[in-house]
Amino acid sequence: MSRVYFSFVSSLIGFIICVGSSTYAKEVVAKSNKTSTIPARRDFPLNTEVSPCNNFYDYVCSKVIDSFQLREDRSHHTFAFNDSAERLLDQKKTFFENLTKSKPETEREQGLKNYYQACMSPFKRSFEEQAEIKKYKKLFSSWKERGEMLAWLERSYLEPESAPLGWGSISNMDHPLKNDLYLTTEYMTLPEKSYYLKDDVMADFKTVVVGFFKALGERDPEAQADVVLNYEKSLAAVTPAPQEFRQIVNNRTFITKADLVKNYPNLKLDILLKEIPDGALIRHWVPDALKFSNDSLSKMSLSDLRSVLLFESLYHIIDDSNKKFYQMKFDFQKKHFGGPNKRPERDERCTRAAMRTFAKEIDAILLPRIFPNFQKEKFVGLVEKVKASIQKSLENNSWLSKDAKKEALLKIQKAKLYLVAPETEKQWDFLPQAVYFSNRPLTNDQTVSKLYKIRSLKEIREESDPGKWDMGPLTVNAYYDASYNKFVMPVGILQYPFYDANLSLEENLGAVGAVIGHELGHSVDDQGARYDWEGHQRQWMSMKDLAEFSKRTELLIGQFDEAKHNGKLTLGENIGDLVGLTSAYNAAMEDPEFAKSPERKKALFVAFGRVWCEVKRPKFIENQLKTDPHSLGSARTNEQMKQQTGFKEAFQCKDSDAMTLPKEKLVRIW
Repeated sequence: MSRVYFSFVSSLIGFIICVGSSTYAKEVVAKSNKTSTIPARRDFPLNTEVSPCNNFYDYVCSKVIDSFQLREDRSHHTFAFNDSAERLLDQKKTFFENLTKSKPETEREQGLKNYYQACMSPFKRSFEEQAEIKKYKKLFSSWKERGEMLAWLERSYLEPESAPLGWGSISNMDHPLKNDLYLTTEYMTLPEKSYYLKDDVMADFKTVVVGFFKALGERDPEAQADVVLNYEKSLAAVTPAPQEFRQIVNNRTFITKADLVKNYPNLKLDILLKEIPDGALIRHWVPDALKFSNDSLSKMSLSDLRSVLLFESLYHIIDDSNKKFYQMKFDFQKKHFGGPNKRPERDERCTRAAMRTFAKEIDAILLPRIFPNFQKEKFVGLVEKVKASIQKSLENNSWLSKDAKKEALLKIQKAKLYLVAPETEKQWDFLPQAVYFSNRPLTNDQTVSKLYKIRSLKEIREESDPGKWDMGPLTVNAYYDASYNKFVMPVGILQYPFYDANLSLEENLGAVGAVIGHELGHSVDDQGARYDWEGHQRQWMSMKDLAEFSKRTELLIGQFDEAKHNGKLTLGENIGDLVGLTSAYNAAMEDPEFAKSPERKKALFVAFGRVWCEVKRPKFIENQLKTDPHSLGSARTNEQMKQQTGFKEAFQCKDSDAMTLPKEKLVRIW
C-alpha cells in the first residue's frame, strides 16, 4: 500500500491484507472437521477437481480453505499474512507475560511493562472509565453558555480529547521534506457514509446509542440518541466516499490560516494554528464537512451539543465499567461489519494494544531473538531482479513519450529501498520516552495521544527524515511512499509462503517478488504517477500520455467493476498487482530454462495464488468492499491471471475459458 493511505487515512483502508470472496470463503465457517491451528509451515494442496483455467483461485485455495476453521475471536484469516502474524503475536504475548515476572533491564522495557500491566487489570480500567464519565458529565453540564463549550473545544485540539476535527502532518507536494497540516472531520461512528442510509443498520445503531445514554444514567436517552444519529447522518452526507477521498488527498486543495479562521470561526482553531509555522500549508480536503461541523456548533442547542460531545467522547472508552453496554457494541459490530463472534482473551488484547502504540519499541527488542541470522543479501538480490524487470518493461514501453519514459525510469532507478529492518536510531523513529503507570490504563493512552500530537507538530515545524520507518520490522506487510519515492519491506513478511531462501527462484518471485513489484508499481499507479522521482508532485506525462494512460486504466476499472468491485476505489492497488505479477514473471523469464518449462511457470503462478487464499466473514467482506482500496483475494488472483498471457500458455487455457480475456481487454500499462 502507499503511504498516503497508510499514515493518515486509516479509517478508509486495511493493510495489504484484504478481504476475499468465493463460495469457499462464505461457507467455510459452517463446515466441520477443520482446525484453527497455525502450523509451523502450512501446506497448500491444489484442488485438481477444479480447472485452473476456469477458477484459478479455487484451484489453488479451496483445499486449504476447506481444511481451516476460522477462530471465533477472528473476523478474517489470509493464510500467507495471518499465519506469520499469529506466530509473531504469540511470541509477543510470551514476551509480555515474561516481562511482568521479571525486572526490566531498560527504561523502555519498564514503560512497556507498566503499560501492559495497567491494561491487564479490568478493575483499574473500570475505575478510570467511571472517573472519565463523571468528569465529562460534570464538565459538559457546567456550561451555561456556548462560549464555555467553544473555549473547551479550542483547548481540545492539543490535548488528548475527542474533538470534531482531526489533524496531523502530511508531506508537502513540492518540498517532500517539509510537511503540511491536514484537517479532517471526526464523529462518524460507522465505517462509511452509505451505512447511514441502511435502515437496518441505523435501527440497530440507535439501540446502541440509546443504550449508551442509559449506561450514563441520562434523563432522556431516546431523544439524545436521535440527536446523535441526526448529527452523524448529516455529517456523513457531506463527507467524501472512500473512492472520492482517494482523489482528494492528492489534489492541491489549500487554505490560509486567515481564511480558515474566517470561514470556520466556531471551530476555534486559534490555539492549534498558533503552533503552526506561518509558512506551512494547510490542506483543505473536506470544506463541506468542515462547514457542517462549524455551523452545527452555532446552530445546535447547547443541550444537543452536549449529547453529541458526550457520545463522541465516551462511546469508545466504555468497556470494563459496563459489560452490558460493551456487549451491545460488540454485537452491533459483529452483526453489521463482520466482527468476530467472540472477544479475544485479555492478554491478547493488551498485547495488541501495546503493539499498536509501541510497535517499533517492541520489535527492536524481539527482532534479534526471532530473526537472528536472516540472510539479507540473498533477498536483496531478489529485489534487484524485480526492480530490473520493471525497468526493462519501461524501456520497452510503446506508448509513453520519450521524456515521460525517462521520468518513469528515473522513478524506479532512484527508488530508495529500505529492507528487512531499520539500521539507525533515526530510522527506528521511536516515540519519546514518557512515564507510564502500572495502574492507570486510560491515563497511559492519553499520554500516548499527546505524544503523537507533539510529534505531528514537530513534523510540521521541522524537516522530515525520509529514512524513518512507518511500521515495525516484525510487521507482515510492506509499503511504498510516493513523497520520498521509497519502498519498505520488513522482515516480518519474509516468511513462507511469501519467502524462503530454500525455495525455487520462481516460487519466491511469484510470492514476495510480486509484492515487491506491487509496491514499486505504486510509483507509477494512478496516484504515484503524479509524483516525480524526487517526491515532488509534478506532471511529468504529456497530455497525450495522460490520455493514453487514462484509456488503459479505464479497462482495468471496468474489469473490476464487472467483478463486483469498485474499480475506481481499487484502481491503484490493482495496478500494483498487475505490475507486481507481470514484473515477477518477466524476471523469471530471464532464465532460459524457466522460459522453456511450463511446470516452472505454473509454480510461479501458484505461488502468487497462495498469497491470497483467505477466509472472511460475509459482513466483513461487505464492509471491505465499501472501504478498502485493495480488491478481494479471489479477484486479486483471478482477475490478474486473466491479464497474463504466460498463464494462459502454461496451463493451456482456451479462449473460451473463464480465466482468459479477449486481446482487446488485456491491460498493458507499463
